Amino acid sequence: MQQAHSNYTVIKKSKMTGKQYSLSLTAGFWSGIILGIILYILEKVSGKKVYTLLMNVDFIPVLNSYLLPPWIEFSLHLIVSLLLSVGIQYLIVKRNTYRIMLITCVAVLPTILLYFPLSILATKEVARIDDISAFSYWSISHVIYALTLGYMLRHINKGHSTE
Repeated sequence: MQQAHSNYTVIKKSKMTGKQYSLSLTAGFWSGIILGIILYILEKVSGKKVYTLLMNVDFIPVLNSYLLPPWIEFSLHLIVSLLLSVGIQYLIVKRNTYRIMLITCVAVLPTILLYFPLSILATKEVARIDDISAFSYWSISHVIYALTLGYMLRHINKGHSTE
């Protein structure tokens, strides 16, 4: 049974279904692909190392001893996106709320702020910490990521909501 409250819906179901889990993985995969493509294009057009920053893992102790091929670096980025998507879906279901866009944007906000520690920790050349245009590209790309992921998660949960 569903109860409508102002701008959101509360549902009585609090377990993520297998279908929701699978579809949230799909949403995380495609949102991560879109983020990667956007940052790749921005880096090629502007020369700002924002895609390189996204792919950079040289500060991770075990991984920094290997020269990883680009497809593995991108796969690591996608794993983070998959985990974030499933985590957000879990929050949506567990909290019985369908303020999906708000939850997604709040959950993705820290990824925008990761620009600063990632820039500091990198040993290879990445976007500079004080480069406002690079930070803007990074931020806008992650907002697009959040909106894309939120839209997809909203679509996944549409059957469980009156929105």
